[in-house]
Amino acid sequence: MRLFPIGLFKADGQKAVLKAGLAMAAVCILAALLNAGCIPKDKMLAQAYSDSARVALQDPAAMDQAIEDLSAAAKLSPDNAMLLFQRGGAYARTGDHEQAVQDFTQAINMISRFPAAYVQRAKSYAALGDYEKARADFDVAVALLPDQAWPYREIAGFCSQRENYGEAVTYYLKALEMDPDNAGLMCLMGKAQADAGYPEKGIQTCLNAAKIDPQSAEPYLTMGLIYSKQGDHYAAIEQYTKAMDINPGSNQALGRRALAYSAAEEFDKALADAQKVVAEDPDQALGYYYLGSIYTQKNEPEKAYESYTKALECTPNEPALYLGRAHAARLAGDYDLALKNAGEAIALYPGKDSLYFERGNIYEVMGQKPKALEDYLKTVALNPQSVQGHYRLGVNYAQSAANQKAYEHLSKAIEFNENHVMAYAWRAIINARLGKKAESVGDIKKALALRSDSPLVLYFTGTAYGLLKMPEAAIRLLDKAVQLNPEYALAYMERGKAHVQLRQYQAAVRDLEKAVQYKPDLCGANLQAAYAARYMGDDRGTVDWLSRCLECQPGMEEPSRLLAWVLSVSFDDQVRDGARALEIAQSLVNKKKPASYLETLAAALAETGDFQQAIAIQQRALEKVRAGDQTGGADMEQRLEFYQNEKPWRERVGIRPGETE
Repeated sequence: MRLFPIGLFKADGQKAVLKAGLAMAAVCILAALLNAGCIPKDKMLAQAYSDSARVALQDPAAMDQAIEDLSAAAKLSPDNAMLLFQRGGAYARTGDHEQAVQDFTQAINMISRFPAAYVQRAKSYAALGDYEKARADFDVAVALLPDQAWPYREIAGFCSQRENYGEAVTYYLKALEMDPDNAGLMCLMGKAQADAGYPEKGIQTCLNAAKIDPQSAEPYLTMGLIYSKQGDHYAAIEQYTKAMDINPGSNQALGRRALAYSAAEEFDKALADAQKVVAEDPDQALGYYYLGSIYTQKNEPEKAYESYTKALECTPNEPALYLGRAHAARLAGDYDLALKNAGEAIALYPGKDSLYFERGNIYEVMGQKPKALEDYLKTVALNPQSVQGHYRLGVNYAQSAANQKAYEHLSKAIEFNENHVMAYAWRAIINARLGKKAESVGDIKKALALRSDSPLVLYFTGTAYGLLKMPEAAIRLLDKAVQLNPEYALAYMERGKAHVQLRQYQAAVRDLEKAVQYKPDLCGANLQAAYAARYMGDDRGTVDWLSRCLECQPGMEEPSRLLAWVLSVSFDDQVRDGARALEIAQSLVNKKKPASYLETLAAALAETGDFQQAIAIQQRALEKVRAGDQTGGADMEQRLEFYQNEKPWRERVGIRPGETE
């Protein structure tokens, strides 16, 4: 995934040679003038260093040389603000934004009305995460040039980077007031309109741009991006092909078409396009970047990592390339390498919220949720309107049952993207957990209005109906989910739970068997099947399902308690196993001692014939219940009487009339 434009200078070898030759010619001329005494020596040398730096600045791999030359020039000509401005730009391209800010500030101190320096300092402030100072500098640039379009364009780009797309559109409109026939500006505004949730408006704006400048490929490139974001990859391919018809030498169009083919899983065509980009410009990073993206999509992480590494050899200090390597390493399962590369990207651009988001994803895959949460929180701290940051926080809090926090972050995600279908789906579940039935149903309806053909959305909304104790509605949605995806284990499990609510236990077991068939380690399905078997009076089935549950996740307390209970109290002689029950119950009580665990231990002791201990433990359980412990079961006093009469407890749970189909 491309997070921000890669800073690549596009020049072929002949141009580079020509520019280097011109620089050498300039040095020779300056040397002749110096010998003639026409130019002061310091100014002469400063100009020579400046010319050398100008050539180096055109090569992304030569920024250190550019900085060295500009530093020498600035030492000889300390009052030259332009030299400091250029050096600040070079520092920014190496990722040293703190030094860049210092140089831009010195340039501004020399020339107070220097709008370009304010804009570049704003960009470095943004890279450092100091968005207030960045915004202040953009505002100064606009104030200095209120009648020119480009400062408004720059502040609009900053707003888009911050995901303030509505504000970005406002500034693009202002820029277009100054420059109404600028097709490039119109395309930028069209992209912002689409990002704001209005793709149709964005497409129309790009079509208008194409009418203004029929020879420009930019409208078609932008429409391709809009269609790609919507998931309409073939429409995107069509637009990129049109861009290539207008500009046959456009590697940008060719590369973007490669990514669209990749997203459509037409990998042969994708690789062919990307390899053409590399062949036409083997010394530039862009083609290797496209190859890395495609190999990542193709699930070939080693080739992806190699491609991103080649790109970094062409363009060092590019955060997007380190991030690409992080993705590839994560896909290969090398999480330490993934974290190392994500850290490199963050070091180069510490103010970029999406970099922390991506590192949070790596931590989450590693199971390090506290660190993932820390990075997601950093994401929204840097960018309070980060939809993806708030969404992942909401999901993580939901998974840890921090329901109120989950609700707050999912609501933020929806506030900033009113069409975020999965945020609605998750919030439907959270509202159901919080007992907010009307709100949950509202979220269910909104999610389905956005994507009623998605098995995932149908699963989540069906689950929410189940939590709301609306099993018929749950089953209707989950029926559709398994029709669309016949091997959707989680959907079978939730439908099985809905059947349990309706006391349709045989149907429940059928669904839960399917869930385990397609996902054998789905412990929840085994547990739900055990409950259904228990309600049907099938103690053998109950023990079997509980044993499977504990095989896939040993140590689960509730399945262990129920297993010990059934092994102690079943009427079926072939099921009861007092010794096994006692071992399980004792291990539970060794951890903690709620009434339910104590009475399970008492039942196991009675089954093994140790009635004195059973009586003592049952009395302790009763004392806890009388003190407010609500975990104890019914008939506790009657069980105590049985133990006092040296009788083990027997219990059968059976179906009452009307409880099964």
